[in-house]
Amino acid sequence: MRMKGTRLKSQLLCILILFSLFSGCIGNGNGGSQLPSNQAGLCTGQLADAGDEFFILAPKMLYSGGESSITMAAFEDGQPVSRCIEYTLVDEDNNEISLISVSTYESGNAVASFEVPDVEEGRYVLTAKPAGYERNFTAVVEVIKNNPLFIETDKPIYKPGQTVHGRILSLNNNLVPVEQDITVEITDAKGIKVFKQELSSNGYGVVSFDMPLASELNLGTWKVIANAGESTSNVDIEVDKYVLPKFDVSLSTQRDWFLVSDEITGTVSANYFFGKDVEGEVLVEASRYVGEWEQYATFSGELEKGSLEFELPPVEYAAGT
Repeated sequence: MRMKGTRLKSQLLCILILFSLFSGCIGNGNGGSQLPSNQAGLCTGQLADAGDEFFILAPKMLYSGGESSITMAAFEDGQPVSRCIEYTLVDEDNNEISLISVSTYESGNAVASFEVPDVEEGRYVLTAKPAGYERNFTAVVEVIKNNPLFIETDKPIYKPGQTVHGRILSLNNNLVPVEQDITVEITDAKGIKVFKQELSSNGYGVVSFDMPLASELNLGTWKVIANAGESTSNVDIEVDKYVLPKFDVSLSTQRDWFLVSDEITGTVSANYFFGKDVEGEVLVEASRYVGEWEQYATFSGELEKGSLEFELPPVEYAAGT
């Protein structure tokens, strides 16, 4: 007899088989056991008896190519016993895919860790088969491909006419590089799609892309988006007609951190790129975080030989660190 589970408000998808001599349960949780656990042991011929009871808790989502685990326990007359259980996935075409065969512990529940096969996304039936008993436990699980994607560009700011050079790193949920198809899209500051390319990552999980920028375009924040199956990632880049400064300005403080009751002291230095000291007025603005950044003090003065020492009052209070 096979019974399929239904979703409960507790977000547990549970199958409960009750009859005169045997009962069992497969639950679907959000990953991870809620019970103290040990790694499941190897099967060495442990067979189920007619009066055994089973508790099996499995995640409702499995990530293709990643790792997952199932928490399980077997009981005889209310006491934990060692029993062998085989787990399989069955697709819509009734093809059976073996996951793992492991044993529960006499000391209590155990965790069966396994690698999810690299299968297509969709719904599958997770089946638990206790050795020596003709009845199985089943639950519907969702297999998805949700590999992390990391986008990197050669710089954060571009001028019109330059080329955006980027690359994408594709990993599975165990942070191992994977080969897969990736779609790269770039939208401009007005949200208009200006670039789209279908790519495939290599054996190191890496794929590169290049996009030349026109001389006349929408300036502002652009977005680079990468999609692969259910995975998506994005980064922002700036496109602007920026001009390199003619001199360099730096600010240093006596310490890297200050208490909220400490006065903040430091030095502002300004030098032309060819080495000469900058002369002029400096304005130092200080802000503190109180859920949002707010300015609480300013300091102004004239540079002398390219530097100015400043002193700001204590912050007094701030939110966070």
